Amino acid sequence: MTSVPRLSHDDSDTNIASETAQKNTSYLTGVNGLRALGIIAVILYHLRPTSPAPGGFIGVTLFFVISGFLVTRSLLRELDAENEIAIGRYLIRRVSRLWPSMVVVTAFSAIASFVFSPSLLVKMHDDAIPALAFFSNWFYIFRDVPYFAQAGLPSPLTHFWFVAVIMQFYVLAPVIVLLLREFFRSRGKAALVVLFFTVCFACEMALLFEPGSDSSRVYYGLDTRLAEILVGVALAYGEGCIERLNALQTRLLQCASWCGLAYLVVVSIYARGYMTWLYRGGFFASALVCAIVVSGAIVPGAMSRV
Repeated sequence: MTSVPRLSHDDSDTNIASETAQKNTSYLTGVNGLRALGIIAVILYHLRPTSPAPGGFIGVTLFFVISGFLVTRSLLRELDAENEIAIGRYLIRRVSRLWPSMVVVTAFSAIASFVFSPSLLVKMHDDAIPALAFFSNWFYIFRDVPYFAQAGLPSPLTHFWFVAVIMQFYVLAPVIVLLLREFFRSRGKAALVVLFFTVCFACEMALLFEPGSDSSRVYYGLDTRLAEILVGVALAYGEGCIERLNALQTRLLQCASWCGLAYLVVVSIYARGYMTWLYRGGFFASALVCAIVVSGAIVPGAMSRV
């Protein structure tokens, strides 16, 4: 009597596992494709002054949204499975993924600078410790190092400001997830709370930015860039709702995600780092668009196969 339901249960588990594996494969393909597009945008931006995408720095916003989404998604799954988050193990895992490649890049950059442009070694000497200690963004803020108007060749380690922001968020992420779990059992309500704070940090960026002045404080700051990352956090909390969309809603989301990708391409071509609209809602709006694009990679469709 018990063997029939047991066999049915096993078959059901097998089907669910198969569907989940297919979904995760599709999802990773889509998100990895978006990462590649973000890398291309940033590389094209750095081909200044003849760059075909002078606004390619918008690829950083895409990375922020994806990072916030992936980290929060991982933490939520751990919390669901274990009913706790091993914060120490989590942080060690994150550092161990970042640090080896950072050390390699730093060493290679030092050798290349010595061979091709020895003057850059002076800049690298100042930047190395802040970069490898994950606080180069604040180091550049305190030293008033502009991102968009650096004199001469920039330090080969300047791009580590992004890694610093991400690592600082990694430290905050488990605290954010645990606090939301403590006060909001509904993930929908948690997403709304995250979006509220997202708006607050976007407003902070708008208030701190002064047109015509150095934008390093608002561009490098964790607090001012946190709005873009939190958009990804909110997306992770809303992932379940996205996966439950019907066929028509899924097609509409796919259309919206392709329109969003077109918007990002336009921004990468026509935006400039000194434009006021970027700091007064532009980065935030772009992060929301990025969330729509990433959502298109979650549901079945062409975007998930980018």
